[in-house]
Amino acid sequence: MMRAATRCQRLSMMTMTEPSRNRASSVPDEEALVVAMTIAPSAYSRNRMFDLFSLPTAKRAKARAAALRGVVRHLARAEAVSLKQRSGLLELSYELPRVHYVRTMTLSVAEATAVNYLATRLEIDCPEIPGSSPELLSSILARLAGGLRLLS
Repeated sequence: MMRAATRCQRLSMMTMTEPSRNRASSVPDEEALVVAMTIAPSAYSRNRMFDLFSLPTAKRAKARAAALRGVVRHLARAEAVSLKQRSGLLELSYELPRVHYVRTMTLSVAEATAVNYLATRLEIDCPEIPGSSPELLSSILARLAGGLRLLS
């Protein structure tokens, strides 16, 4: 007598029969992914999006987004915060004197916009970002839609 296939066996049979996807066309925009993971980290669960997180792009984006969220936490207690523009990128520097910590980080305008957005929502003082706007943030996030028409 033949037993019914277990759930794991059915899933493995389904994945074996699926045509292989072209990964090049499904690679997301890394900068947009960094911004999205910075603003809403729980929206990109590794358990739900396992294929996405197998891509090097997503791994780098996850690490960069975690670093940016750390910057936002630091800005709440930071002193001597400065932002300088250097060859199209922004250099953010700050210090945490109680722990003798000084940090300098180079950010793209998109990353700085995400940091500024989170800092503003948490009512943390943050230097003015040149070229930053809510429209810029929306257009960056829209790149993840990949041709989907979004409601506005």
